[in-house]
Amino acid sequence: MTGSFHKWLMFGLVFVVLLLPQGESSGQRLCCQGDDWLHSNRVKREILVSSYMRGYLDGLEAGCKTGIPNSSGNSESTYETERLRKCWMETVNYSAGTAHFISEITTFYERYPQDRDIAPEEILEKLGRGLTLSDIHDYPFPRHKRSDKDPT
Repeated sequence: MTGSFHKWLMFGLVFVVLLLPQGESSGQRLCCQGDDWLHSNRVKREILVSSYMRGYLDGLEAGCKTGIPNSSGNSESTYETERLRKCWMETVNYSAGTAHFISEITTFYERYPQDRDIAPEEILEKLGRGLTLSDIHDYPFPRHKRSDKDPT
């Protein structure tokens, strides 16, 4: 294992620990993550979105490479390259860039204030899979209750 792998592993563990609920049971959603997002500055939003994307893509690459053993002994045989390409096709699409996703998450929280308990990471993942803001609003997230008075 390389030093880079250990560095990213430690970064990922610290990132996850910081995201864990403080003092709440795992059966509850954190209140008001959308409010926190709307009150945070551009730099904090950029760090969250770019870190999430980087962690997702690094994890996907590691998972694809681990799941596709190099049986030929060559560094890159055609067979393994094709299987790796197919694995990568399972990825979410973050090609629009961080500014786009920051704007979309912000718009989501402004448009649907009743959904501010949905984590920015959940919104980001759904956006990367091609869902619209309306689709995300209607998505059945675990432990998220839609208001009966929901105007949309």
